Amino acid sequence: MAKKVKFRFREVLSGRIPLWSSKGALGDDSLVLADESIPLAEIARASRVTHCRLVLTVDGQGMQEERLLSISRGNARRLLNELNIRSSASRASARQGQLAQSGGARSFRSAVCPFCHATIDLTDFDATSQVYCSYCEALFTPDSEGRSEEQHYRLCPRCGFYARVMRMTSFYFLYVVFSSQERHECTGCLRKGAWGRLLANIPCVLGAPVAAWQLMKIYRPSRLFRGLDRANRLALAGKIDRAMEEYDLILTELKASAGVRYNQALAMEMVGRTEEARKHLRLSLSDCANYGPVLAEMGAGLRQIPHSGVS
Repeated sequence: MAKKVKFRFREVLSGRIPLWSSKGALGDDSLVLADESIPLAEIARASRVTHCRLVLTVDGQGMQEERLLSISRGNARRLLNELNIRSSASRASARQGQLAQSGGARSFRSAVCPFCHATIDLTDFDATSQVYCSYCEALFTPDSEGRSEEQHYRLCPRCGFYARVMRMTSFYFLYVVFSSQERHECTGCLRKGAWGRLLANIPCVLGAPVAAWQLMKIYRPSRLFRGLDRANRLALAGKIDRAMEEYDLILTELKASAGVRYNQALAMEMVGRTEEARKHLRLSLSDCANYGPVLAEMGAGLRQIPHSGVS
């Protein structure tokens, strides 16, 4: 039996935060919010908005609703992780039970994400080299050594490309911290701002070393995805043929990478080569049958990616 996780929260309703907080608790089979008990099998996903705010996606009567919680006491990150671990396991168990009742128990397939430890239901998908975790948004390659670096790669919220995404706090020192902002972007998008922070912090005693350390983290080379940042920058700069050559070199090394193939589709789409983009989306699904971003693209049609001017 897992340990109960207790916390205090305020539920944000219509943009308003209550003055007083309420008690909450995460147990083995339910999430208790004040006087309400939500079965874990009804919680599709929890995601973090800020360091202390979580969004719960809950299955209602034929539809999903989102609930925004502001955690006032307790570790929000730990609560998020435990909630996704327990709710995903409950949903997978419920699905397995439903299949067993209809005589299809053997068709049930699942995988546990090695990074966030959520359980992923793969019953409706073909077996492929990679698996997508919708909880931490990472792709992973089961039973493959030396690919732990995959946990840092996902779609960048800014440019939309598959890349190494970092959460970084931008700040400027004088004698005290007078400006700060948290950014969640890929290393390609972070580069320009990182150089600006370093130059702005040079006159300051405290700021420059921290800004230099952040810059080193951004430029740290990838052992698994060598050349991916360069390929993404070429694609965003409109140099599609060169970008495709770089992507092909990466795929030659990796053999399978749904994220890199997704980038190829975006690059083709940016120059209006829609049929080629669809071809690369299908190849992406051949590497990872449950890759959420590709399934969304195939269902809604190709979207237009604006030129972001990332350097």
